[in-house]
Amino acid sequence: MAVPLKVLFVEDRPSDAELMLYELRQAGFAPVWSRVDTEHDFRLALDSPPEVILADYTLPQFNVFHALEIVRGQGLDIPFIIVTGTIGEEVAVECIKQGADDYLLKDRLARLGSAVRQALEAKQAQVERRKAEETRVQLIREQAARAAAEAAQQRLAFLSEASAILTSSLDYQAMLQRLAHLAAPYLADCCIIDIIQDDGTIRRMAIAHADPEWKDVADNLHRHPPRPDSDDPIAKVLRTGEPELVSVIPEHRIEKQGNGSDEEAHVLYALHPTSYLILPLTVRGQTIGAISLILTTTSRQHSPVTVALTEELARRSATAVDNARLYEQSQEAIRLRDEFLASISHDLKNPLGAIKGQAQLLQRRVKREYLSAAERLVKGLATIDSLATKMTAQIDELLDLAGLQAGQHLELHRQPTDLVALAQRVAEECQQITEQVGLRVEVMVPELVGNWDQVRLARVLSNLFENAIKYSPHETTVTVVVKEEERAGNTWAIVEVRDQGIGIPESELTRIFERFYRASNAAGHRKGTGLGLASSRQIVEQHGGTITVYSRTGEGSTFTVHLPIILTPGVETALLTPSAEHPSTAPD
Repeated sequence: MAVPLKVLFVEDRPSDAELMLYELRQAGFAPVWSRVDTEHDFRLALDSPPEVILADYTLPQFNVFHALEIVRGQGLDIPFIIVTGTIGEEVAVECIKQGADDYLLKDRLARLGSAVRQALEAKQAQVERRKAEETRVQLIREQAARAAAEAAQQRLAFLSEASAILTSSLDYQAMLQRLAHLAAPYLADCCIIDIIQDDGTIRRMAIAHADPEWKDVADNLHRHPPRPDSDDPIAKVLRTGEPELVSVIPEHRIEKQGNGSDEEAHVLYALHPTSYLILPLTVRGQTIGAISLILTTTSRQHSPVTVALTEELARRSATAVDNARLYEQSQEAIRLRDEFLASISHDLKNPLGAIKGQAQLLQRRVKREYLSAAERLVKGLATIDSLATKMTAQIDELLDLAGLQAGQHLELHRQPTDLVALAQRVAEECQQITEQVGLRVEVMVPELVGNWDQVRLARVLSNLFENAIKYSPHETTVTVVVKEEERAGNTWAIVEVRDQGIGIPESELTRIFERFYRASNAAGHRKGTGLGLASSRQIVEQHGGTITVYSRTGEGSTFTVHLPIILTPGVETALLTPSAEHPSTAPD
């Protein structure tokens, strides 16, 4: 049965077209044909593309190269066979280069049928190969898309599990340790998480290695975080808040640093990394820690996807740590509040008990002795008055601090006050508290009068004297020095309170004037409210003065108060603040 074939002849001789039709029919084709001999007709014929084009090499106004250019320009993939009277070898090669599938001489048309069949089969094979390649590419794309979807699903699952860990507990050390074990081996071979402490030191919160054989190295690194000022890359990221990615580490550098040959060998090089990524944990514009992902084999790399995933993990981790810290601070504030309430209740109940006892005693004596007990009555009433005054002072202190907490300034009631007489009076009152610690006042001037709030200054002195007595060993003496000094164009009244007590840890000196804060070594001594020093600083500073402390653990403390007697306008009191290194550096 003849095979239908749509043929386009590009031929100006009808007789030659008839010969070609004959040969096609002899080869088993049933041609459906058309003939053109101009470019215009050729373009129109291509609107309904044929299955094969048989073209003469040259036409009067049209040549085969132009025809090939038109076909390829339209993106048509049609077998194109040149049929010509004569053609040289160079021209034939050029025709094939331009896209012709074959060429025949008109005196050898017997070969036309087989040439067309071969061209059609070649085109069909090419189509099948193209389809196979398209199928293969599509399969690869589908596999890649499936792998990408699975990887994305794994990343989402990782972040979901990480979020569950980060919200599972407010114990952020245990939380971060679990997170490190999740990150290694998913994101890296080893994960290290460091946090900056309140004192600026680096605390290693967690470290996990995917290979159990590295456990000893990991445990050692856990005990030895880098120093904040070292050149370790983790310390650098914590200082700058900028991430650091080292994709490839040369082998010689790994061995050099890992063997500790440098004085400042990088901590993480003990793991012999091939690559590392360190990201800061940043929250509310502050760097609070860092997460380090370390690769120890060349088979893994920190890809952009890994970096992006780690950035999200670092963001969530920073928020979780910050929330846990805020919770700790709130719990500490509640604890301090409870301690304060217990302490202030105790401090207020003691005078009330004494007042009640004195009142009952006086009642019994009056009933028994009447007017003969006048002297004892006066003494008892004086005690009641003193205790009531102390309670009033404590309540006033609370009211002052409440006002300051609300952003209000103290309303000072200034009046001419002799600081020498005031210090001596307050010392006598405080000495009545105990006979086990002495309180000696040394005055360098007979009087020292300034325009101050007498009641509040008395409270400052009472706080300082009572603290010194509270933390002093028995059979020791607290020394109070009152003197006058000239400095920076001003006359200053100075009160120094020196004790021989337990001292204050150096790391806590900057916090000792905070509300509710008590030094860590104060355990075992009578509890206090933690308000006295905070209140004293506020009072002194509102008088235009300063209060500082010098202390060494086990060697006692010296608190120094500077009060301006006559303050020259424009002189900054901050310039007059004594050095915290030693009391001898105070203004003179």
